[in-house]
Amino acid sequence: MIYDWDSLAFEKEPIIVGHASWYFTYTEFFGESKLHTDEEVRAFIAEYEVARGQPFTYQEHQTLQAAKVYGLAYSARCEHALNPNEKTYPEGSSRSLITQYK
Repeated sequence: MIYDWDSLAFEKEPIIVGHASWYFTYTEFFGESKLHTDEEVRAFIAEYEVARGQPFTYQEHQTLQAAKVYGLAYSARCEHALNPNEKTYPEGSSRSLITQYK
């Protein structure tokens, strides 16, 4: 079942799982998105590995990490587009997380 045609992609599995690990907590149901914790992301990936029947390789984990960072950067860009003049970022927002990488 496809609920969101924008999410339909033909990509390598680690990239799809990396993106999913970043966005799996997103919902507009409560009026705002809930940003995941690092523990939730690790648990998501670990549960996925169990379901697929084998762990990802070291190289695949590197790809997962890159896909997660891409998700962080994309989310921060979207937040910025909605409020470009904001100088203080709510705790847990993508923009507050990305400032840690400066």
